[in-house]
Amino acid sequence: PDLVLLKSYMKDPLGDTLEQLGIPVVYLEFETPEQYERDLATLGKLFGDANHAEKLWGYYQEILERAADATEGLTDAQRPRVLLLQYTEKGGEVAFKVPPASWIQTQMVTLAGGIPVWTEAAQGGGWATVNLEQIAAWDADQIYIINYFGSAVEVVKQLQTDTQWSVLRAVRDGYLIPFASD
Repeated sequence: PDLVLLKSYMKDPLGDTLEQLGIPVVYLEFETPEQYERDLATLGKLFGDANHAEKLWGYYQEILERAADATEGLTDAQRPRVLLLQYTEKGGEVAFKVPPASWIQTQMVTLAGGIPVWTEAAQGGGWATVNLEQIAAWDADQIYIINYFGSAVEVVKQLQTDTQWSVLRAVRDGYLIPFASD
């Protein structure tokens, strides 16, 4: 290839090898609004269309401004306590993970007016596995399920019928919600 685009966390396992083979690699993040602006500008330069990159950044800024306007003035008491979980199932074993406090998923919850309940448990550099006891202890008002390798809608349907999940406030109140993947 003329160029490979990778997330920067892939530098060690893959990027260094590609670079040693003489293949140019560009590392992107897309995990914070600041990184979105930087990474869109980088892609605009790479593809020779800086104007399109600027338009995309303008669109993103409009969304950020709408979210800020919609949540302006909310007190903590008015903000829902939100839990965002990634569902994974490898080899028949189910796991739930929370994103790092610094990643875009956490920032999206905050920008949308929610209080992410998991940030204390997710200070590392990758998704952290949590168990049902921890999920119950957080007692979130809303729970969002991401499934990057399947249907979040189907996972939510399964969890809504699970007796262990049915005792959670978010599930009882109808706020167990599938979240769009990428």
